[in-house]
Amino acid sequence: CLVDDRPRELDARERRLLAEMAGWVERELAAQDEMDRAAQVQQMLMPRTGLLTARIEAAGRCLPARSLGGDFYDWMVLGEDLQVMVADVMGKGIPAALLAASARAVLRGTFQYNAAPEAMARAAGALTPLLEEAGAFVTAFIARLDTSTGVLEYIDAGHGLALILSPDGASRRLSNSGPAVGLVAGWTWEIHTDTLEPGQTLLVVSDGFLDFFDDLEQALATAAALNTVAATAEELVRLCSDYADSPEADDDTTVLALRRLA
Repeated sequence: CLVDDRPRELDARERRLLAEMAGWVERELAAQDEMDRAAQVQQMLMPRTGLLTARIEAAGRCLPARSLGGDFYDWMVLGEDLQVMVADVMGKGIPAALLAASARAVLRGTFQYNAAPEAMARAAGALTPLLEEAGAFVTAFIARLDTSTGVLEYIDAGHGLALILSPDGASRRLSNSGPAVGLVAGWTWEIHTDTLEPGQTLLVVSDGFLDFFDDLEQALATAAALNTVAATAEELVRLCSDYADSPEADDDTTVLALRRLA
């Protein structure tokens, strides 16, 4: 009846089915429009441009495997310090995105106004009941850099994918502080200290980055090699995230780079 070389008539049943089909298409289009808008809002919650001062430069990129994802990155300038974080909620899609929004709000609020040990305790206390009920957990890397001295204090809560890279290709992987948030109630995470020397870069990725390599060692070696040719933190982020910028990506991928200039 819809495509022919002569007129035809639709009976009442066919008209009803056609109306139902039209309603289904309209709902799908509206749902997709809402999903696209939600994806835009999620990206707006993260820094949309890089950070550049006389002492440091920072850049980040988050590529969800679906329209929405459970990864996020963030940074805050706090006087002479720069606070950075990368977190990854278990799972993908809308459920992970909702939990990620809650985790971002809690972590950002607690670390902005409290020292790291108290901030982590407060954040975990607020998030753990929610995560337990949802059957999820959050890996997180949270660091504060004194931009005048290069002293870096950090907590790695089950993330394990933070490196300090040197321009000559040398690299070292930063230490773990304990399990992911939501796995062990009442856990106290260890605070580690390191130093980011002028010219060195702190690179933090989510585990989606690993999917494009044979093993962890190859992934980390590739990141170190890319740092030797990346003129800026933003270029390093682009080179690393290009691996995941494809329809075949099966997991959210986030890359954050913080380079000390002087």
